[in-house]
Amino acid sequence: KGIAFGSTETFDVEEFDYSAPMEKSALEAGADILDMFGCSARTLEDKLLKRGYDENEVSEASARLKELGFLNDAEYAGSLARRFAARGYSSRRIAMELKQKGISPEEASQEAEKYKEGDRERAEEALSKMRISEAPDKREIAKTVRKLSSLGYDTHLVYDIIQKLNNY
Repeated sequence: KGIAFGSTETFDVEEFDYSAPMEKSALEAGADILDMFGCSARTLEDKLLKRGYDENEVSEASARLKELGFLNDAEYAGSLARRFAARGYSSRRIAMELKQKGISPEEASQEAEKYKEGDRERAEEALSKMRISEAPDKREIAKTVRKLSSLGYDTHLVYDIIQKLNNY
């Protein structure tokens, strides 16, 4: 149902049924979604289903967009992983974020594995961006631990970095 406003001297409010057919096919709608922002195949299919498209039409549209090269989870995962690594995320957090964006657990783990060797460097870079005094007190150390943990670094790495910080 919708509401229509008519302007005369007073406002008239009339209710009407709105049951117009979809203006675009699932393929066109999917292409529009991918044009606005990238997403995984699973996310695209979920969005199309929420918009009211039939499951068969959605799966056909997804397959066609993959065939045309517009929908590629591996490329999308690589792009996201680079962005997350640039933000200082650990490989573990990168995998988690990719899964939340609709990338399969296997693909997410495979992509995140590429960033595992750089975890220490990214953690130290994140630490260098924090304003920490030369002789940090317990509050500053706790803040540092929370920050590095929120970026997904494991406890051993965080405490190794904190140990170096205490030995300044």
